[in-house]
Amino acid sequence: MNIIFKRNVINCLVFFITISAFSQITQQYSGISQIPEYSRMGGATTKNNIGSENLNSVEAKVYLYPTYNNAAVISTTTNRRYSISNINLNIYSNNFDSEMSSDSLYVFDNKWLKSVVINNTTYKVYFDLVESDHKIYQVIYENENFSLLRLDKIISKEIRDPLNINPPKISYGKGINYYLKNGSDITQFSLKKKSILQLFKEKKDMVMAYAKKYKLSYKKEKDLKKIFKYYENL
Repeated sequence: MNIIFKRNVINCLVFFITISAFSQITQQYSGISQIPEYSRMGGATTKNNIGSENLNSVEAKVYLYPTYNNAAVISTTTNRRYSISNINLNIYSNNFDSEMSSDSLYVFDNKWLKSVVINNTTYKVYFDLVESDHKIYQVIYENENFSLLRLDKIISKEIRDPLNINPPKISYGKGINYYLKNGSDITQFSLKKKSILQLFKEKKDMVMAYAKKYKLSYKKEKDLKKIFKYYENL
């Protein structure tokens, strides 16, 4: 009985290890509709709905990449991984879109996504406690303790003419917000010396001296990586 019991235990362990390993395999698909979780991971829409009424015919403006022809590996909250070659990041809605036809799109629901790697750039989805929403962030730098993130977005600006009584015109452009993620806390900061140094608290003097010594800019992402790597080792 003991031998049979041990064999059963071993067989169960092998089964669960196999299932776990299989779930991490990246499955490749030529079209979004072929993905098994297609029906619950998002929904279809027309390209007319990619922006507001003032953003009609602005695919080039609301998307981060020039085309949908981007290789991506999608990791889901159900621990599946899918590889597709048709995806873009809509920075107006903060969603990943996949082109289904010349006039239709598939829009991914952020709550089903863990991460998406596009052309070697990593994006992760985190829950925004303030806005109670799942948001997509690009990972600039991360380690075991914290992550340096950016969020690309569309910003609007009113253009008023004091001599015109008509409503102001709205101008749209691209903007970027930066964040430091520490545990579940996500803190926004600006690319200014004072704002960044405040993140380092009692170690800010050492970080400031390091940045000054190596002539690092607080406004350049490549230099920010070096600054945060130095801070990590303090």
